[in-house]
Amino acid sequence: MARHKLTVQEMEYEFARISLIWRSITKILGILIKYGCILGCIYFLFDSIKSFSGKESYANILLDIIFNMRFDKWLGYIFGFGGLLYGAIRHRQLKNTRKELSHFNEVLQKKIDPNRQNSRLNQYGETNDND
Repeated sequence: MARHKLTVQEMEYEFARISLIWRSITKILGILIKYGCILGCIYFLFDSIKSFSGKESYANILLDIIFNMRFDKWLGYIFGFGGLLYGAIRHRQLKNTRKELSHFNEVLQKKIDPNRQNSRLNQYGETNDND
């Protein structure tokens, strides 16, 4: 049997046909993988919800702690949170005060000693992070 010699056009056509087939196969595989992963995530999500059904969860335990807590514990938590809040607000106020006064400090330093070098503190009175 004599082998048929392909022309350049026939080879280009054959190459385009094979390329189209492989492109289609990879596109289908990509779609299958993407939607397969989504379905897998949904399956595991519902499976985890199913395993928690009828059991005590962290949300139930947290609600039980909140509603069954005595007054003295609530008072302790309120004062503790208030102390943290006071400390955060006071820290911010002191930082802003240092920022406002830093300019005056620089002016006074230049007035006293014009050759004095900068202390490399930022406007909040803190050292450079890279030091």
